[in-house]
Amino acid sequence: MPIHTVLVVHNDLADRCFAKSILQGEGYRALGAGSSLEALSIAVSHPGTIDALVADAELAGIGGAGLIEKFSHGFPATPAALLPKPLEAGALLQAVRELLPLKKQPGKCLVNATASQRSA
Repeated sequence: MPIHTVLVVHNDLADRCFAKSILQGEGYRALGAGSSLEALSIAVSHPGTIDALVADAELAGIGGAGLIEKFSHGFPATPAALLPKPLEAGALLQAVRELLPLKKQPGKCLVNATASQRSA
């Protein structure tokens, strides 16, 4: 199984570290950013591919949905979704697993999509 890289964007350091820890425990490479600007900077400078992005809906500045929209313009092949609320391990892993099959579909943005919409 290939190692997938997931970028986690969350204002709160504890939540960001929690999400990264859960993903790393499941074999994902997890990158973390505390702001939209930092996330975009990481995406541009990261030497490898970012396979999925998950962002906090209440992200400071442009918000999670705004980041996802901006990210989809610069990285159309990278699927993105808002982090589940409350942030729990099972829901986070499910969200990431649902995103990864969409990796090859450029422009797919899953802001506020339901599970059935994501799997369609």
